[in-house]
Amino acid sequence: MMVVFLGLAGALFILEAFEKPQGEIKEVREIVLVARQMAYNTDNPPLILKVGQPVRIIIINEDKGMLHDFVIEELDISTSGPLEFGQSEVINFLPVKKGKYEYFCSYHAKMMRGKVVIRD
Repeated sequence: MMVVFLGLAGALFILEAFEKPQGEIKEVREIVLVARQMAYNTDNPPLILKVGQPVRIIIINEDKGMLHDFVIEELDISTSGPLEFGQSEVINFLPVKKGKYEYFCSYHAKMMRGKVVIRD
């Protein structure tokens, strides 16, 4: 009985190994930042990211009469230009190096800035 059980367990292990794709694709971390009243999401939240996990940041400008953008200078990440009221842009990237960085709006950097932390 034990031999049959061990044989079945071994067969299941082998089947499972062949079913799983090698180098699984990690789930994309999606972050929405709304520029409104001279802040992102009212309090410029810290962005906690993981090395190797793809990130999609969606920037939306809901500030009437104001231009906004999004920049992480040290990582060479930014919107393609200024966003007018009602416009949005998607930024996709893959964090490859852990560290602490700053994000900001280049038009209102004193009020619109926050931290980016990339961990293992």
